[in-house]
Amino acid sequence: MVFKCLQKVLNEIEQHHFIFFNPQAILPSAYHQQATEGLKGEFVLLKTILKKNRLDPVWYEHIERAISGFLQAKHCSFEQLSYMNRLLSALTLIQPGAAEFSENLIKQLITHRFNDQGFTRFYIGLLEEEIRCLYSMEEQYERLSYYQKQFKRQEEHSSCCFNASRNSLKALLLEYLGGELEFLERKQLAGRERNNGIGSQQLSESNYRIKFSLSADGLAYLIRLMIEADVIVAKPRTLLMEFVAKYFQTCGIGTAHLSARSMETKYKQVTQNTAKGVSAALKRMLRLLDQQFIG
Repeated sequence: MVFKCLQKVLNEIEQHHFIFFNPQAILPSAYHQQATEGLKGEFVLLKTILKKNRLDPVWYEHIERAISGFLQAKHCSFEQLSYMNRLLSALTLIQPGAAEFSENLIKQLITHRFNDQGFTRFYIGLLEEEIRCLYSMEEQYERLSYYQKQFKRQEEHSSCCFNASRNSLKALLLEYLGGELEFLERKQLAGRERNNGIGSQQLSESNYRIKFSLSADGLAYLIRLMIEADVIVAKPRTLLMEFVAKYFQTCGIGTAHLSARSMETKYKQVTQNTAKGVSAALKRMLRLLDQQFIG
């Protein structure tokens, strides 16, 4: 009874007399316990949604760890409680089963300034890996610029962050992208100065190689998918791998050639990171297909 009266008084002050309400004030212990109990039910629902949509286990781990830490803490402010309420409500409303669930999830996390340090470091690592798999500096610059434009357009709903001592997730991502773009600009300038006055090497049919934006692991897995889907008829496969090793040039190998034996090993042993890189490339192609012929 006393708790309910206290809750009504606090709600009345917050809603109608905000000038006298301090959002940074720490919640009374009893009120905090009752309020977080209500959020725990929503958190269980969120975890179910994330699992049903087969969210990457590392994504899930970072989100689960951060929110669990908040709910298990002994104290929080009114502002932090309100923030967590909005965050959980938004995340549980993401369309389940959507093809671009991860993209919609990161949009909501940016919008709600989810700047947990572990998650931020993890997501920047994903961007770094995607950029590293692109063959040329031009492609890397184009991809970084694309993400920079996307993140700049993202709205942020509140001045409150998950971690009040850090910049928002949007600001941290833009800081990373800006630094990478600046580095590539300097690298491109140095390359132009170095090649100034030097004629480009003449290419002929005999020395031409197909430049591939994915890694050698990604190329091997893409070939495997096409063989298993009957897009490529590879009989025998060893000859196909010898041809690929001779005429394909993947990112990170420079002027060196691929090894047919190594490609055969990569064909058989696929990591989750490789699968994610190939999946991202296939999704980009499907998007183009939708834009050009369906949408």
